[in-house]
Order: sequence, then C-alpha cells, then structure tokens
Amino acid sequence: MIHEKKLNNLRYRSDNDDTKNLHYRLDVGSQYPQKAVCMNAFRNALAIYRRPWEKLKKSISSGNYTAGPIAHGNVGTHHRHESSNQRKCQDSVKCYLQELADTCGDAYATRFIREKTAAGLRNDEINSIELPSNMTYRNIYCGWCYSMGYKPRADAKGNFGPVTDFPLRSFDDITWPAGSQGNVCSWSSFRKLWTTFFPSMKIRNRCEDVCGECVRLKNSFQFLKKQQREKQQKIIEGSDNCDDASHSSTGSKSSLVSDTNVSLDVADDTALVEELEDQEFPEEYLWFRANEHASRAKAQRQLVRQRERESKETRELPHEERSYCLVADYCQNLSIPYFGGEQPGDTYYFSPLFVYVFGMADVAKDRAELLAYGYHEGEGSKGGNNVASLLMQALKELGWLMEDRVGGRLTIVMDNCGGQNKNRMVLRLALYLVEQKYFSTVEFIFYIHGHTKNVCDRLFNLLKIRYHKTNIYTMDMLVDVLNSTDDVTFIHASDSFFYDYDSMLNEFYKNFPSGTIQKNHYFSVHCDAPTTMITKAYINDPTETLVDFKKKRQTVSFEKLSLATITNTWDKRHKAGRTMEELEAVCARST
Repeated sequence: MIHEKKLNNLRYRSDNDDTKNLHYRLDVGSQYPQKAVCMNAFRNALAIYRRPWEKLKKSISSGNYTAGPIAHGNVGTHHRHESSNQRKCQDSVKCYLQELADTCGDAYATRFIREKTAAGLRNDEINSIELPSNMTYRNIYCGWCYSMGYKPRADAKGNFGPVTDFPLRSFDDITWPAGSQGNVCSWSSFRKLWTTFFPSMKIRNRCEDVCGECVRLKNSFQFLKKQQREKQQKIIEGSDNCDDASHSSTGSKSSLVSDTNVSLDVADDTALVEELEDQEFPEEYLWFRANEHASRAKAQRQLVRQRERESKETRELPHEERSYCLVADYCQNLSIPYFGGEQPGDTYYFSPLFVYVFGMADVAKDRAELLAYGYHEGEGSKGGNNVASLLMQALKELGWLMEDRVGGRLTIVMDNCGGQNKNRMVLRLALYLVEQKYFSTVEFIFYIHGHTKNVCDRLFNLLKIRYHKTNIYTMDMLVDVLNSTDDVTFIHASDSFFYDYDSMLNEFYKNFPSGTIQKNHYFSVHCDAPTTMITKAYINDPTETLVDFKKKRQTVSFEKLSLATITNTWDKRHKAGRTMEELEAVCARST
C-alpha cells in the first residue's frame, strides 16, 4: 500500500487508464495485481479514522514518519496523574476508610443475626459494609480532611470549593503542632477513591420496626466481644507481672458475669442477664438463642411462600381441590379530614378522626390484589371481633364460602399482634369454618415477632399514593381516592359490618388454655377432628399440642345461630368538642 502522491517514482498511471484519478493502491496479495482505490476506501480497508489519517499524512509530508503502529500523542510525556492530589492522598484515604469500616461498620440487627447464625444473606448483603445511618458522605470527607489538618465547609449546594481555600484547623503544641497538615484532595476525588477501593461500603438507610429480639441479641454479642477485648488488653498490660497475668488469663465466671451485667444493662434485658449468670459459656448460649430465633423466623416465612406457591398452582382446580391463601394485616391509621394537598395553619393543632384500614391480599393471582375495609373510630375499634367480622366478610366477598361444597385448604397469614389478630375470637374461626364444612382444613400462620413484613405492606403503600397528596374531608371522598389505585379495592365498613363472634363461639367451643396462644405461631384444624386444634411454636417444631375445644353441653345449634352486632361505646363527640354531625357539615361546606 503506497501513497502515490508523495512517492512519484512508484506512481503507476497511464493516459488511457480509467483509474488515473485514484492515488492509492491496495495490495491484496502477491497473486493479485495491486488495485487502485480512492482515499476513503483505502482508510476504511485499514480501519484508520479521519484524524489519525490526517496526522499520518502530516508526518509523511514533514519527513518525520517512522514505520510502526500509530502512537498516542501523550506517549513519552510525564504522567500527570502521578503528581495529582488524588494520587498523593490515595494511601491516607484508604487507611481512613478502612479504619472507619473496622470501627463503625454496623449492620442491621436482623442482618447481624442472620450472618452470625449462617441463616443466609440477600444478594446485595454479601461482602457489604454498612455504616450507621447517622453518618453522611460529606461529613466523612470533612472528618478525613480534619485528620489531615484542614476544616472544609460546604455551601448550601454541598460544594466545598478548591482545596487551596480550605482553612487550617487550629494548632496545638501537643496534639497538633504547626506544620502537621498533609495533602488533601477534592470532594469528587475522595468519592472516586471511595468507589474504587471500597465499592461495597455504604451508609445504610434509616430503618423502623426492627425486631426487638434481634436488637437485644446483637447488643449482647457486641458487649460480650467488647468485654473479651478489654480482658485481652489487661492480660497484655499485666504480662510483666506473672501473678497478675495468671489471674487475668484464668478469668473467673463471676468476673465475666459482672462484666456482662454492665454491658447488658445498656441492652435493657435483665431477664437475659439472669440467664447468662447461670451459663458456663455465655457466648455459645447467645448463639444458640440467636440461631433458634432466626431458624423459626425463616421456617415460618418459607411456609408462607410454599402456601402462596401452592395457591397459584391450584387456582384453576375445582373448589374441593384448591389451596386458598389470604394474607391479612392492618394499615397505619389514616385520618379525616386530611390536608395532603394544602393544609391551613389553624388545623395543624387539631386532632383528626382516625380511620382504621384492614387489608387482605389474595396471593393466588399473578399480581396480588388488595381487598381493604376502612372505618373510622366512631364505627369500630381494632379488636378481635372486628378482625373476625372482616375476615368472614372478605371470605364471602371473594366467593370462597359455598354452602353446598367443601373447599380444600384455607390458609390465613397474619402478623403476631395479640390484641388484633392472635386471639380467641379469630383463632376459633378455624373450628367454626371446618365444622360448618366450608373447608376441609383451615390453618392460621403467624410470623415470628419482628419478622412480619408481608405483601400487604407493599399494597398499603400503593393504597396511599394519592391519599398523601389530596385534601380529604369525608369518608365518601376517602373511598373515591383510595379506589383510584390499581390492584386495590377499598370498601367502607360501617358499624353494621361488625358482629360479636366471641359470644357466638363461646356457645360452641371452650376457651384456649392459659399460655397457649402467645407462644405458638401455627394453628391448624382438620375435618377429621373438627373440634380439635393443632398448635405448634413454629412449623418445624417436633412437638405439637392437640387442644380439644368441644363443649359437653351446647345450649344452641348452628341452625339456630344468630349473631349480635357489636355495641360501640365510643363517644361520638369529636375530640375538638364538635359532634360528628357538626363536623360532617363543616366538611360538606369545604367540599
């Protein structure tokens, strides 16, 4: 391949040749003659872009061309990154961040327990380092700059400005003498070094509703570890004295318990302190308790997932062979009037009327749909009779109660709240539904306390999307706003929805033995023994308890059953001193 314009001695051009205007020849092999091509075809065949081509032509014209590959323009020049502040500060930033990860790395309590007991981590938690939520990235940068002798300050937009304008920290003859400052890099360079050398270290988000048992166990582990470090430090400091070293190395059980008492006072768990006092190996005992707690929570959640999967697999089968699964929970209280769009200042100090929302999700569908019942505090409370009434109403609304057909298995999943869900009014519904031949098996599954996140929590967030941005004055407006969301059906449950199921069930069944409800999380009734309930602490518990609820004498039969409505004793005078009628009149004028 030869540039013929510059090398005239190799130019091949005939007067009658059609290719006389082509200045380039392409060598395609010794067995083929050289082919004359245009400049663009020549560049494309060699994959040379326009700018390198112009540079190559310029080099040939000036006589500075040397055979070989085209070199970058910075080849042979000084590496500018070698003298940059980012390169100079790389080691100090790495040391600072590593020390921060070692001393302040603080995972969620639930993750700490799952990692401690090898119960499994999520994909995004593997090898991740979580810093406390009260930290910020810019505060960490300011802390590093302070350790290097500077006190940067960000403006309202978070910009620090050039490092040359950073003020020096105050000098001290002992702790920070003059001239001790080092090199610092810019905020953007600091973040680049962070993401390069510590990509898995981040500041965790603030979390709520964390399992209290996990928090206590996590604090207990950390305090025991702290006490062990202090003892090791005492052994090292007293190594010169053989007696002191021997006494420190054979730390007695009483000294360990005394240290444990001090540490666990912060965890505020005196019962756990008393248990540790009797343990020869307190750390192993804590690990056993943590493993038991984590395994129970995992077993219950796996059972719920299995029931959800079975409900999807059997949704096309007949009613007798289906496996129904219903997840139920209470939403955070709503209120009316609610000023989400524009709130007058005077209303800030008023107490609104609370609205309770009880939601139930049918997980058999590809996209779970929420059936929610809402009522204000003048129409009902959050008691067991209210939950039992709404559960029965939802089963009728979904079409799962058939008088002439016995359904398959009904699974109701709820959280571990005793005042609302986990009580005799709700649990004895399983006996009633089986004995009335609505279902062959009814089971209640309760999550372990602290690990109760379910599909309803996600659907409640969808329920309140428009609620948070709208002015709402009446229940009718609330129903319209909440029903505007896909996959959500909201029904106003008036006081006529609620019945006294407790009194009705007392006519047919005995009460639970003392201490049976709270310690168990799985309750099941089968058609082979419709008045006997199976209770377990969790699904994999090898021990199960059979409780017979059948009464020897029944004063009434199911055929003559009559449910009484609940008498609401709530004072219908509004908290601000106005009656409900006056409040509704004010809201009507506002709309």
